[in-house]
Amino acid sequence: MVLHSVMPPEVIWWEPEGAAPAGPLEVVAVGSRRIWLRRDADGRRRIERLASTEPTDYLDPRLQPGAIWREL
Repeated sequence: MVLHSVMPPEVIWWEPEGAAPAGPLEVVAVGSRRIWLRRDADGRRRIERLASTEPTDYLDPRLQPGAIWREL
C-alpha cells in the first residue's frame, strides 16, 4: 500500500510502548480500504485501524476503531 503524507511513517504507524496486544493484527483488503483487525478476549475481530482513499469511510460507524468487524 502506498501512503502519501507529510507525516513520517513512525508517526502514522505508531504503536504504544508497553501495551501488550491481545493478539496479532490481521489486515483485510476491501477495495481501496485496508482494515487492521485484532481478536478480542471473546474471539471477535475488532477494527484496530483503517486506511482508505475514500473520505466517507472515516465517517462510517461500521469502520470505526473498536467496532466488531462484519464483512462489507
